[in-house]
Amino acid sequence: MDESRVFDSLYRLMRLLRRFQGNSQQGHGHRRLSYSETRLLRLLLNHSGLSARELAELIDIRPPSLTAVLDSLEHKGDIVRIRDALDLRVWRISLTDQGRDEASKRLDEHNNTYQVIEDVFTAEESEIFCQLCEKLSSRLSEMAPAGKRRKG
Repeated sequence: MDESRVFDSLYRLMRLLRRFQGNSQQGHGHRRLSYSETRLLRLLLNHSGLSARELAELIDIRPPSLTAVLDSLEHKGDIVRIRDALDLRVWRISLTDQGRDEASKRLDEHNNTYQVIEDVFTAEESEIFCQLCEKLSSRLSEMAPAGKRRKG
């Protein structure tokens, strides 16, 4: 097998997924949100009131990166930060009504994309695909420089 075929196939898939997601957002009154912002909004639909540390662990993002995403979403009016009554060092993150509406729209899009994927793969193929992705992610994570390593 050509050594660049796997990389090229993966790159093409990622590019097409981004394009597919972008096309589903055009003309639907969507604001421009990054992948991390969208992911965080969807997560907060079911996990409102988590601390920034808890959110960082759930979405596997470094705290400084999460802070930038939270700042952006707060500026856009999608989230609020509320100081924890029992521990004043902790801020709890919740969606605003606007953020809840946006998160619901994004969740619908996510589900539509998943449906396309589910229509292509059998259950067994989906499982194998996930195992291969996890195996590759694990190896790449091990190879990352010490300061940039993420858990599997």
